[in-house]
Amino acid sequence: MEKIVFLRSKCADILKIRREQMKLGIAAEEDIIAHIVKMNDSQFPGQDEFIIDDIMTVFLASENTPRTIVMCLAFLVRNPHQLGRLLLEIDSVLKDKRVPDIDDLDKLKYTEMTILETLRLFPAVSRNSRISQKERTLNNITFPAGSRTVTFYELFHKNEKYWNDPEEFRPLRFAETKNRIPYTYLSFLAGPRSCLGKPLAIMQMKTILASLLRHFKFAHIPGEEEIKIMQSYVLLKLSQGFRCTAVPRNHSQPRMRTISNSRFLEKGVSRHTVPDVTRVFDPPVLP
Repeated sequence: MEKIVFLRSKCADILKIRREQMKLGIAAEEDIIAHIVKMNDSQFPGQDEFIIDDIMTVFLASENTPRTIVMCLAFLVRNPHQLGRLLLEIDSVLKDKRVPDIDDLDKLKYTEMTILETLRLFPAVSRNSRISQKERTLNNITFPAGSRTVTFYELFHKNEKYWNDPEEFRPLRFAETKNRIPYTYLSFLAGPRSCLGKPLAIMQMKTILASLLRHFKFAHIPGEEEIKIMQSYVLLKLSQGFRCTAVPRNHSQPRMRTISNSRFLEKGVSRHTVPDVTRVFDPPVLP
């Protein structure tokens, strides 16, 4: 409880500073916190607690980004055809650049499909709950006002009624979206209560994934055990991480020399220098 109080106080400080910046006209309009403030003030004036809740959500949800990148790499090394296609796109878009810029991100279409497919099979948040504000009837079942309903994403994401071969890793299934039944993909929720940080999260993950694959060749280790997933309340996590080889690719520009396991391969591992030979990353067993 003390940690929550501390975090809320820090978010309140951020809100105070950002309001002062907005009054002085020095806060960028596209800034996500400025956007939250403007939207909230237009709908719920004087309710700063709502804004603090949203700011906390943005910070807490950022943990899902490295977890998704880890799972994305785990799926890719087990699906070399999809990995090869992704590398072709990244190399053709970035050309001689070291990392993607904002203009490149819009061109990384298959990269985004890969991330969306990863989140379909492994949503970092596996379920959500909602409280009904009024009585509703669905399929002849009446839900009184104040009822809490829980949605399990796997029931939709791996349902053969909505997805062909739902257990397979197929990023191209996201190339065609107009015929998809609404609310069958819930990694960022849907409707008026969809995830506020989706554009930011997609941008971050495309940047990180493209940068990693630009500089390293990842490969599956023969005989490596299947991925083991654990449930931690609403979160999905790798119970023992995963192992793969990571070899620096041969580029003319300076190569990224390090990978931080604490950022990309779960928590608690110090920074490792990657030599010009195969390095096996073996994350620790999580409690």
